[in-house]
Amino acid sequence: MERFHILLAMPGPNIRFRNAQSAFCCVGKGHQVDIAGNDSASWDNMNVLWCNALNAARTEGVTHFAMIHADIEPALDQDWLNIMLAEMEKYDLDFISAVVPIKDSRGLTTCGIGDPKDPWVPFRRFTMYEVHSFPETFNQDDTGYPSTDWYLNHNSGMIMADLRKPVFRKSLPDGEMAIWFEFKKRMFFDQEGEAHLVGESEDWNISRRLWLAGAKTAVTRKPALKHYGMTGYPNTHGWGQYAHDEGCRYKWDRFDPIGDVSMPPDPMASVYAVIEQGKINAIRGWLFRNEQEELERLAAGKKVIEFGSYCGKSTVVMARVAEHVTTVDDFRGVHPKALPDSSGRVTTWGHEAGLEEEFRRNIERNGVKDKVTLIVGSVENVIDTIAFDDVGLLFYDADHSYEATKRYGDKLLGRRPPACTVAFHDFSKADPGVMRAVRELAQEYGKGFRIVNTLAIFDGVAA
Repeated sequence: MERFHILLAMPGPNIRFRNAQSAFCCVGKGHQVDIAGNDSASWDNMNVLWCNALNAARTEGVTHFAMIHADIEPALDQDWLNIMLAEMEKYDLDFISAVVPIKDSRGLTTCGIGDPKDPWVPFRRFTMYEVHSFPETFNQDDTGYPSTDWYLNHNSGMIMADLRKPVFRKSLPDGEMAIWFEFKKRMFFDQEGEAHLVGESEDWNISRRLWLAGAKTAVTRKPALKHYGMTGYPNTHGWGQYAHDEGCRYKWDRFDPIGDVSMPPDPMASVYAVIEQGKINAIRGWLFRNEQEELERLAAGKKVIEFGSYCGKSTVVMARVAEHVTTVDDFRGVHPKALPDSSGRVTTWGHEAGLEEEFRRNIERNGVKDKVTLIVGSVENVIDTIAFDDVGLLFYDADHSYEATKRYGDKLLGRRPPACTVAFHDFSKADPGVMRAVRELAQEYGKGFRIVNTLAIFDGVAA
């Protein structure tokens, strides 16, 4: 295997922990990888890193420039640098970028077809459904748009350039470098005389520069990743509200070589839409973002039984993707404020009023009323009356005392079908009873469990 020298650029003032982890997962895999950052608050430090890489290619033997943005999180079980290198070598590319979804529920990506006559509005942005109808690694010819007339738009969130290629040493007649990240702005008056300010993304600007310089480029969806905003938007499957780019339809509708693409039911798409609108986060309750994502993954397409729902936050998260959710709660949630007696001594913590009504409003507002069966009652009175035969996920978030968690956890693990997953919420130092009970259950049943933030998960065994 040929050994390369890669400068891995991480622009921006902030680096996410998992983003940094992914970089280190790629180090020491047969190549020399130098990680370079810039603490400037401006995204223009991409050009500082690009300039440094070009100079290092001339003086220090750097062969490739790679870049990953702080809001891109690759799967940690892959070596995305070597994946990109392999695709570049396979197709003899000068430049390659990864498919990155835009951070909303439409399912659009930044990659698409650029319009040489109008750089401010692309000819077409590819949707996640369209991307998954193309080869895993594709150029514009693969999509039906010949490079003689259009250019391939890229996203700069995860890219790689082969600095050994002469195209990256080209200059324009006035001496300006042919290929770099320019953040162009434009101000104009519309027909009514109103002033407007618009910008061209650096992604599309460098895409046009690559095309004009004659670079051979492609886009790949081989590296699995999520683009993080309010949640993580994955590139691993077709999803979203749009089959095609409706915002640019007025341009491409007259020439559409892609044609119709199938939109298979995507249980995750509605979750992204709800999260984007802020509805889930508006529900009272305690559920971290990565816990929401894990519950979505565990519940997708399955029958779920939940013990303890409070105001319905976890219920909505799971019901959006599950076949059905049965939830059990007596709606006697502990009041956050202690209630003193007439002498001023605290004798009871009291209970919140109106929880059942709040729960019912939340499942109706979020469109999952028909997918949720509510059983009002205590876990003690209900747990032995429910059959677990065809259940795929049992989620316990009720009484957090050691005694209750141990007693009910024993029933869940003892009666679950082999393929059924059992998850306990609030496995944390704030609830030592849950931690103690879960650890004892693991020992008694000889089962390992994994942790996602405060979720303790006993995975089912696939048949």
